[in-house]
Amino acid sequence: MMDQFEKFTKMSEDGSWQHLTSYENGLAASFFFRRFFFFSPPPFVVRSKSGYTPRKHQDACLFVRNVATEGRGFEFAMFYNDSERRMMVLLQPGSYLEGMIGFVHGGAVAAILDHTFASCGICAFGIVLTANLSVNYKSLIPLGSVVLVETKVEKVEEKKIFLSGCVQSA
Repeated sequence: MMDQFEKFTKMSEDGSWQHLTSYENGLAASFFFRRFFFFSPPPFVVRSKSGYTPRKHQDACLFVRNVATEGRGFEFAMFYNDSERRMMVLLQPGSYLEGMIGFVHGGAVAAILDHTFASCGICAFGIVLTANLSVNYKSLIPLGSVVLVETKVEKVEEKKIFLSGCVQSA
């Protein structure tokens, strides 16, 4: 994993790729707000048609960062290329993500794909939400192995952004 991490870090030095800093609690401390709102996050008010207004809980954290014990959950580093609208994520799934004995749960794979798709979309276009996620599983991922999650923008139609991605051994 370190070889891959160093490779992407080196590619970040010339500015073509950006290493996105890790964060645990929402977007306020993230690359996304710094990029789109110039270090001053706006007060977002999201309302649904039913009138419900969601509130950010002070102790909330991102689902993919909800395991405080290092090495047990989603351990990953994200890299984004703006000119290619492409995100590469090095992931080492920990033991708390187990499904079948010794392998990563399919829901955990879908969760990291969803997070990577959303991050790629946010970097390319600003705030986005997943409307549809379809995953075709080809093989099992052993716990503790290193995988490369790659997503990229395929096309844009009005307000819809279409992304594709894959998970492969690193």
